[in-house]
Amino acid sequence: MKKKPSLSGQALPIIAATGVSQAVTALLFIVAARLSTVDLFGLAATSVALGMVISGLLDFGFNSFFTRDLAASRVSVEVYWAKAKTKIAIGAIVATVWFCVLIQFNDLLAQSSLIFLSVLTFQTLLVPLRAQSRGGLLASLFLVERLLAAVMFALLLQVGVDSATSLMLALVFGTGCAALVAMNDLRASTKGTKVRAHRGVPWIGSRNYGVSALSNSLQQLDLPLLTLFGGPIVGGIYGAINKWTQPLGIVANAFATASTPFIAKANSTKDAIIEVKKSRWIVWLSCFLAAAMVPLAPSLISTLLGAKYLSAVPVFQLLALGTIPGIVNQLLATGLQARGYDKQVARISASGVLLQLATVSSLAWSIGALGAAIAYSTLQSGVFIALTLLLIRKINLEDLS
Repeated sequence: MKKKPSLSGQALPIIAATGVSQAVTALLFIVAARLSTVDLFGLAATSVALGMVISGLLDFGFNSFFTRDLAASRVSVEVYWAKAKTKIAIGAIVATVWFCVLIQFNDLLAQSSLIFLSVLTFQTLLVPLRAQSRGGLLASLFLVERLLAAVMFALLLQVGVDSATSLMLALVFGTGCAALVAMNDLRASTKGTKVRAHRGVPWIGSRNYGVSALSNSLQQLDLPLLTLFGGPIVGGIYGAINKWTQPLGIVANAFATASTPFIAKANSTKDAIIEVKKSRWIVWLSCFLAAAMVPLAPSLISTLLGAKYLSAVPVFQLLALGTIPGIVNQLLATGLQARGYDKQVARISASGVLLQLATVSSLAWSIGALGAAIAYSTLQSGVFIALTLLLIRKINLEDLS
């Protein structure tokens, strides 16, 4: 009899692989920042952020919605694959139009369309693996994605390509190669199965997930807005360190990814909490790592980026502090969505991000990158309170029924 996969057993390989992946990403950004002028690197970092935002916009909750429904056996992998192909085809059209428009203004910004399409395709193809709790393969793909990007980055620098362009092209190459591997696996699992074509809109049913996903993607507009209202140098300061907070949340990201199938299959919210609590040490570890980065910020920035980025120290410290409630928010939001509260989570996410972006825009001209850090920390704290209250309400309603 095949042993049932445990939540910890699924999460740990993803944590390890994502940790290496994010460390490599941070290293690539550090090298690109050191080899480039602050304003040019600011444009490259802004372009990456734009690509990620557009990817989230077009996904519109598709991935999260089908992860839940595939895990709960409400839809088959074959039907999912048919819908996924339609989504990717639409993405290719959008990327082409986006590139043709932006190439008229700036080459680096135009490359955001390549980031968008590669990320959209890769994340879409990972959905069945997440739903089926195939943590080992997910971990392998995360490693392949970033290690190939690092190799390509080094090769491009060797042949004389500037560091900003090398960063963009390397990220696209790594993600594209990993997407091909995931596509081959998905095709193999549906080989020989006839599936009726799904010509309708792929996002039917995922509206609430879409609003939450859209909110998460729009959150990355803090860097473009900071660049717009504060200038490219301010954007470069923030862009050089805002990716550093992502490794602080890798444990929570992996844990939330692995927990979705378990929470969706649970008989009640209390049962889901009991299942998650067995591996709660993973969340505590993530919070500890975030807190530990605060006192280390001055030496890290001085050593890795140099004196020209010392003004980023308090910015990074605030981002690290804001990551602590953000870590818990990821698990709370994922759990509540899996238990059917996707509409309420969407409302909380949307209102929080809109407030964050408004704060960034209003503070960029006066206190620069520090304004973006203040906005992020305030958002995460407010969302934590709202999601906690929503979870208590969910448990009380189930007790009454």
